[in-house]
Amino acid sequence: MTNAALGYQSFYNAWRTIKGIEIMRMIYKAQVKGVSRNDVLAEKKFIDSLFIGDRYFLKN
Repeated sequence: MTNAALGYQSFYNAWRTIKGIEIMRMIYKAQVKGVSRNDVLAEKKFIDSLFIGDRYFLKN
């Protein structure tokens, strides 16, 4: 858990966190085709595919 009083250091970090939470909720509700709640590897592949483009926004 994160401490709400500290907040996020950047909008980008907050956006990625919210994106991850929403993805996990979609998987939990079975709203994603090809990914079941009990298939951890399929969940990981799906999440990785959604975040793969985000690495280009990271600062070096």
